[in-house]
Amino acid sequence: YSVLLLLAFSIGAYTLLFRNRASRTLWALFGSSYLLLGHFVPFAVVLRVLPLPWIGQTMNLAIFRADEIYKTIGLPFLGFLLLFAFFVLLMMHPRKSNISNA
Repeated sequence: YSVLLLLAFSIGAYTLLFRNRASRTLWALFGSSYLLLGHFVPFAVVLRVLPLPWIGQTMNLAIFRADEIYKTIGLPFLGFLLLFAFFVLLMMHPRKSNISNA
């Protein structure tokens, strides 16, 4: 699981940085999936970005800890969906060529 995620994020980052396919949508999907999966991000950072205690009170999950709320509302699954959408859009996005057809 960890190795596959690391491979997927490495391929995505390499493609965005070095293959001239970067757009705001792709960067947003990649960054939000990386954050929501929370596998390589310290949970303290996730707690600062996501208002998990407020979400827990809103959904009557206040008796749970923040990490249990994070898993209960399905944020890791949402991260997987965003990562999948990122790779689908990446494959559909035309690659910019440095060679002009003159």
